[in-house]
Amino acid sequence: MLLMFSGNRYLTKRIHEELPLFLQLFLWNCIAELPVPKDYLQIFRLSGAGSQQIILHCQEVPPYEKCYQFAVPFSPVTAKIYVIAEYDANQKPYATMLFAEEY
Repeated sequence: MLLMFSGNRYLTKRIHEELPLFLQLFLWNCIAELPVPKDYLQIFRLSGAGSQQIILHCQEVPPYEKCYQFAVPFSPVTAKIYVIAEYDANQKPYATMLFAEEY
């Protein structure tokens, strides 16, 4: 499953409209830099504290969890976001970023 996140990347319309581009790119980068084998489901829990954005990135298999916290020039986002890796009919990998409630 190493190539799982190597194909096309998609986002839902809502992610495109509501999640700042900086955060979209940050989440994709978290997946790219994952130091363990990647599960097909990546989970991000976003919250805020003042001007700080807090992001908890986790997956189930193998277990992984990492927390990031940094200042942002916009209101911190509070959301649960999934990035799901799949294969199309031609066995080409792709991944989709969506809010958990869109699943």
